[in-house]
Amino acid sequence: MASVQILDGGLGTSLQDQYGVSFDSTTTPLWSTHLLVSDPTTLHACQKDFGTAGVDVLLTATYQVSPEGFARTKTAEYPSGIPKNAIGQYLRTAVDVAERAKVRDSTKIALSLGPYGACMIPGQEYSGAYDAEHDSEEALYRWHLDRLRLFLEAEGICSRACSMSLSRLCPVSTRFEQ
Repeated sequence: MASVQILDGGLGTSLQDQYGVSFDSTTTPLWSTHLLVSDPTTLHACQKDFGTAGVDVLLTATYQVSPEGFARTKTAEYPSGIPKNAIGQYLRTAVDVAERAKVRDSTKIALSLGPYGACMIPGQEYSGAYDAEHDSEEALYRWHLDRLRLFLEAEGICSRACSMSLSRLCPVSTRFEQ
């Protein structure tokens, strides 16, 4: 018999409402993923709230992970943006934070991966109105494959996360006509 698993949800909203975190396209192009760079302590506190609420699966703060988003993220160490070869350390931090936020040993960790539109500026995750470069299944497949490789290349992640939560990979192919 299948069992129901309760996932966490609304990380960005919880960070805003409960922890006073603000997001905008200019200073936090990674949205809630930005806390892996700027404030893992607050991220941990928020994810622990989900654990305390009794979730069965904690999602990592990686919904908006993309090489482009990290390249737009400026830090003291990377004033021109975080390079692709440095992203792995932040992905490991995402799993570390989620593991520390577990309240029960039985809680599982899943990598959270949003659609391409969640990584666009401004976000287009709900409309599927993607730019011409990513407006085909093949282009989106390549984009997601490149992103999945980031996780594979970051040592130790795949053995620590039980699964992935993938949001819609392709834009809605049905267009409404006026």
